[in-house]
Amino acid sequence: MPFRKGLLKPGRRCLFLVNGLTAISISVVALVMILTHGLPTRFSSEAVAVAAFTNYHPEREWREGICFLTPDYKFSDFQPGTCLSGDTSQLNLLLFGDSLAAHLYPGIVSTFPKLNILQATAADCRPLLNEPVMQPPYDVNCYKMTSFIFGYYLIHHPVDAVLLAGNWHEILLPELGRTVAWIRQHGMVPIVVGPAIEYDTSLPRLLASSLRSKDNTVVDRHRVAKAMKLDQEMEELARNEWKVRYISVFSDLCEAQIEMAAKTQKVILSNCPVYATPGVPMDFDEHHLTVAGSERFAMAMRARNQLP
Repeated sequence: MPFRKGLLKPGRRCLFLVNGLTAISISVVALVMILTHGLPTRFSSEAVAVAAFTNYHPEREWREGICFLTPDYKFSDFQPGTCLSGDTSQLNLLLFGDSLAAHLYPGIVSTFPKLNILQATAADCRPLLNEPVMQPPYDVNCYKMTSFIFGYYLIHHPVDAVLLAGNWHEILLPELGRTVAWIRQHGMVPIVVGPAIEYDTSLPRLLASSLRSKDNTVVDRHRVAKAMKLDQEMEELARNEWKVRYISVFSDLCEAQIEMAAKTQKVILSNCPVYATPGVPMDFDEHHLTVAGSERFAMAMRARNQLP
């Protein structure tokens, strides 16, 4: 109030001068940041290299537009002859789900050469008989993909095993249980991959921040706890109710410890890998694996004999 109506109220000339100088100063700073690409010299070369993974997208490795459909493509772009080509001389495993299924493809293909990997994946499309939470613009491709796989392909071309992976939520678990039962009833082996390790912001950004501040706890503080809780719930359902093979990203990649306190046991995670190989993050965003991250996860699956 003193600045608006009281003794400290500036005159019009003073007001315009201050505002003008402020606007010019902000514009100069913004221009410098744009021309210098954000002043990357304030970060180490290692941090800059890691942060560059925020622009990483493995379109070719995911077979985007062919076997993985985003809203930029129509279902007619899906190529069953390429993506669902069976091989009677090998075990046939169908990788089915959304982008969290597609990011497994490069690792599984390179790590399990004796398996014939088929791929049916679409963005934001969980591999469920009835997807209750489809949202536009993803719903059209998702409906057509799941209708094709469950309504035609698996009935007329049964495979040895179906690997179900997706961005799971608790509300989806009853339908996942029904889907697992359907696959088993049709003579195939269902395998469920649990939720991905997730962060509340891009992992490459967190790693760059950690390197700059020399604070090794940055990444752990931004790991999403509910993903681990959901993983534990799904693992229990898979073991006791669904009676299905379950692959936990957390159990495969992280070191689990039991913390005892006040007569309770709490499972905590430590040493979850943040780099797939030196200088290459496990994820290129909040929860999608880089190709190197996909390969590391697949090698953990192979070490535990989790795929046929």
